[in-house]
Order: sequence, then C-alpha cells, then structure tokens
Amino acid sequence: MSCRFVRIAVVIASLGGAGFALGAPAAPSAPSAPSAPSAPAAPLAPAAPLAPAAPLKVVAHYDLSITVDASRSSEAATRVKAVKGAMSLLGGSVSAGTIDDVVSISETAYTITSGGRANRILAAVLGGDTLARRSEGAVGGGYLASQKFSESRGSKRRLAVNTDYSKRTATYFKNGRQIKVEAVDYRIADSASMPYLFLRQPLPQTPITIAATDGNSTKEFIMKPSDDMVQIGKDQVAAVHLTREFRHGDDAALDLWLRREDGMPLRLRVGLDEKYGVVLEQKLRELPPIAR
Repeated sequence: MSCRFVRIAVVIASLGGAGFALGAPAAPSAPSAPSAPSAPAAPLAPAAPLAPAAPLKVVAHYDLSITVDASRSSEAATRVKAVKGAMSLLGGSVSAGTIDDVVSISETAYTITSGGRANRILAAVLGGDTLARRSEGAVGGGYLASQKFSESRGSKRRLAVNTDYSKRTATYFKNGRQIKVEAVDYRIADSASMPYLFLRQPLPQTPITIAATDGNSTKEFIMKPSDDMVQIGKDQVAAVHLTREFRHGDDAALDLWLRREDGMPLRLRVGLDEKYGVVLEQKLRELPPIAR
C-alpha cells in the first residue's frame, strides 16, 4: 500500500468517507489473537428499507496534519527522508493541508465530492498537491453502496471504478483505460464514501467487516468500536472510535472517530509508520449541525 491521499478518507482513510445493512458473511480473516466475531460485510441484496428520511446535505472542512519519522521506516524513500529533515526544524507534526467535502443524501441516492490541497511538505510525500474525489451510488437498507467512484491528483493520474451489482463486477480504469474487472460479493464503499457510511445511521456496537475500494482494488477489513471523546475547537464531543482490528502485510493502521449523535466523521488517522515512517491525520475544523 503506497503513501497516498487515497489512504486518507478510505478512507478512512478514509476514514474514508456508514449505515450498514449487514447480512451474508464475509470471507473470514485469520485473527492474530482471539476476538469477538465481526459483523459481516453488507450483502448485495438490500435489507428492508429504513423509514424515509429527509434529504440531507452536509458541508465539512477538515485540516490535515502529518508526522514523519523516516528513521523508523523500513522502506523510506528519498523524498520522505528529505521531508523528515525539513520537519525536524518545525517539530514532529505539522499542518499539511485541507480537505473540503460536500455530502448529499436522498432517500435512494447519494453524491459525495471531496477536494483536497496539500502544502509543500505533504505534497513532497504524496507526489502531488491536489486531490479530487467523487462518489455516487445508491441508498438502501441503511447503506451507501458505491456505484461510481473517481479520484484524481493534479493532472497526471485519474482512477475510476464502476460497480455493477446486477453483474457482480467492479470495473477499474486508470487515465481512462480499463485495466481490470473484479468480482463483487458485497455492496462496497469507497475512499470518499467510507467516512460517511454511518451518517444518520445506527452506529456499530460490535466489530464490523467493511468492503471498500481505493480505486486500485477492493479489500475487506475489520473495524472494532469503542467509546471515546474528540476535541473539536473548544468542544469535547462524544464519539465512537473505530479501529482497524487486524493488519496484513503492509496495510495501514486506520482509526475513525464518529460523532455519537449522528455518525458524522470527526477525525481520521492513517498510520503508515511501520513501512514509510508517516502518520496522516484528518480532523474536522468545526462542528456542523447534527444530521437529523
């Protein structure tokens, strides 16, 4: 897994962009230690619909920060080491950019647009200073099912995924060229929609399995909930803290904090410190009204 904006708002990141209608079991993950079983990923067939809710529009502004410690990195690139040297003059963690999201959800469909701009420090790590994401999909059974997802950084690279649930396929594109087709067993999230999957939906009380795409492939991972508090400005906000339970190979550590009242994503942290010496954090600048 590379150090890229895409890991922010799997986003979790991610984190990155969740109201799950959980059903058919996901492919089992071998735990490193005994743990309570997770709820399975969302099945392709939607569950019974929830009561109709009023259309919702949320505008959210996030600040990005970065911590780099190339001395602990097993595969630190030259540019990461250079950034670490620059950051040693500023302290270990510095402001790195902004993310602006617009989320529109109706009874049957949703659209999420996300735009980011990195400062020179983060751009040196990520290889680009701008990010644009768009996610479109269906709403049903309390779940956002991604159907079209795209991500571009600057003018050099554009990723896209079109998911056809009737055919159980996800078709991947890079710079407009089809590169592969994957089988789809569950309704999936993407890097833009994942942080918002629980917005105005019941929050998880036990570990859950999420199937999500970052524009390169679709993966399943387990998130474990716990109670926490997050400071936004001068406010202490009650939150559900979702933590990635198992890590395989070079996969990133992932933490997502959701406002308890409505599932609004408050904070997202992606840790690539073991391989790259990098931790990225995305935090809400100010609290929007509670989504009803």
